Amino acid sequence: MDWLIPFIVGWCGTVPIRWRFPPGGGGGGGGDDPWPINCPQCAAVLGGIAAVVLEVVLRPQLGEMGLGTRMSFDFFSGMFAASALSGIGNMAFKRG
Repeated sequence: MDWLIPFIVGWCGTVPIRWRFPPGGGGGGGGDDPWPINCPQCAAVLGGIAAVVLEVVLRPQLGEMGLGTRMSFDFFSGMFAASALSGIGNMAFKRG
């Protein structure tokens, strides 16, 4: 259970949330773009793994965390890992 909860919450942190402001605006990559932002399975697995690894590595520094703190840390760990990999991929392949 020490790795299951972080994996699931990190997985949930990769769900794309797109704020549409102004309404009708916004956008993203094409649907045939295989990089993790457009490949929900790749980003979800990466977010889950990143949440588990970061929680195990940083547990001594974070001290005794409650369930809410632990879940929010895992959520944002997964979100950060998916967006960081997407940014690196966009720079490497010179996209948008």
